[in-house]
Amino acid sequence: MPRQTTHPVDEQENGSGPPAANRRRYVRVPTSMTARVSGASDVVSPAVSIVDISLGGALIAFADPAGVMINDRLVVCLQLSTGSAVLLTRVARVARGLDFRTYVGLEICQGQDDEVARLANELRSEESIVSLSYGATPR
Repeated sequence: MPRQTTHPVDEQENGSGPPAANRRRYVRVPTSMTARVSGASDVVSPAVSIVDISLGGALIAFADPAGVMINDRLVVCLQLSTGSAVLLTRVARVARGLDFRTYVGLEICQGQDDEVARLANELRSEESIVSLSYGATPR
């Protein structure tokens, strides 16, 4: 299982206390992928960095302030080695990091089995992960 790393936004919120228990259902995989994001305005953003990704969501970073709010729906287009995957997501978290980037936590919406399967294949091939699920129920 890959080691969980902290991100500037996590360090800012957690301070110096002990790390919080992992309640996520899926393993987060650190990545250097980029993506294009569009929202209700249909304006496609400049490329955003994907900090980490799982079969349940992703943490993305905008270099500039992002005009998104919790519960907004965003379409994320990922470039995979086998083509692209287009995912409908819901904004679960928005925070400004210590590095002045805007971090957005996304939840992948249900009913996208084909796209999620393509993402799973990509993550398995990149990280040699046997299982991408912790088997726990997310909160």
